[in-house]
Amino acid sequence: MGYLESVASKLVLPSLRKSSLTSASTSHTFDDKCGLDDDILAAAFRLCIQSPAETVRIRLEATRFWQAKLSELEGEERKLHATLDAGVEAIIGPKRVLLFKAMMDAACNDDAILIYDLCHGFPIIGTAPVSGNFEQRTAPAKISIATLMETAKWSQETLAGSSRRADDSELERVVYAETLDERD
Repeated sequence: MGYLESVASKLVLPSLRKSSLTSASTSHTFDDKCGLDDDILAAAFRLCIQSPAETVRIRLEATRFWQAKLSELEGEERKLHATLDAGVEAIIGPKRVLLFKAMMDAACNDDAILIYDLCHGFPIIGTAPVSGNFEQRTAPAKISIATLMETAKWSQETLAGSSRRADDSELERVVYAETLDERD
């Protein structure tokens, strides 16, 4: 069995098992989207019909496109980072914000609030503005304000106890070093 037959059998055969071949209402895997966006289904379909060599060619083409875009934006990226608050720059210094924005634009995601927050810092208190990318839902409080006030002192003591230093300083050193590596 070749590559195409292997991939196709994984996608088509399960749906053939679900319904009888003699039925007039035979369904295909792509008929039931399983909650997936059309773009994801189209990408999966392309992978089914392309050869591995074609998939590699397309991915290399995309990689070269974004590498060229990175070079094109390099000067603007330096200018942007020069204007950032020192605290924000310390966190996102190595990140390519304008390249990320270009990728978001290419994906038709116009969340200007995200780019603003990346450049100015994310607010950690207060109400988050509506981005339009997610369905708005209200999450009712699970406890009352009175219960919150009654348990606040105990909660603070519990939190303080859980954040005390470990007895193993070598472990703390390794965790701290890995945290810094992940940040960079």
